[in-house]
Amino acid sequence: MSTLAVSALSVVVVAGPTLAHAAGDDDTHRGQVGRHAFGDSEKRPGALCMYAPPAPTAVVDRASEFIGVVVRPPKMAAIDRKLGIDRARVAWGFVLKEKLGDDHWQRVKRSPLQVTRTSEHHAAHFSRMKLRYDGDPAAQYRVKTRAIWLKRGPRRAGIATHLVDYYRVNGRVIMGSCPGFLPVPAPTPASE
Repeated sequence: MSTLAVSALSVVVVAGPTLAHAAGDDDTHRGQVGRHAFGDSEKRPGALCMYAPPAPTAVVDRASEFIGVVVRPPKMAAIDRKLGIDRARVAWGFVLKEKLGDDHWQRVKRSPLQVTRTSEHHAAHFSRMKLRYDGDPAAQYRVKTRAIWLKRGPRRAGIATHLVDYYRVNGRVIMGSCPGFLPVPAPTPASE
């Protein structure tokens, strides 16, 4: 009888979504949280930095200025609170932070929240979110993602945060943050 119970438990554990994060992540957790994972790696960056095309001018040193980000959602399951299948509302959003020179990082804009229902065995279905922000060319920008487990009403059961490490910038991946501008190389003269 006990081997049957252990086998049944193994099937439930294996059937659930693969939601875990690597050791060393800079995630924080408050309150009760369910299984979750933040998609953020060199192969699959957590955010895409957006830039406006440079304005056509006679100036040689043109630049594309930061205008916002597109952020990958976390994978989240409901909190496993009791025997049987638990279902609950979960949400995600993010904050955009800015740093000028040697100043500290400060929040400049917050995304709306996406809210949905899920179970402890299925990852919530969220979509990427875009946030527009007219950046300062002298600043750096980074994203802090928030995964939120909700109780009844607007109260929170718990929250997990992740500071995005990898950013896609103009077709390449960089670590740490998005620059406030991208230099655009001057056109090369045609050879005769």
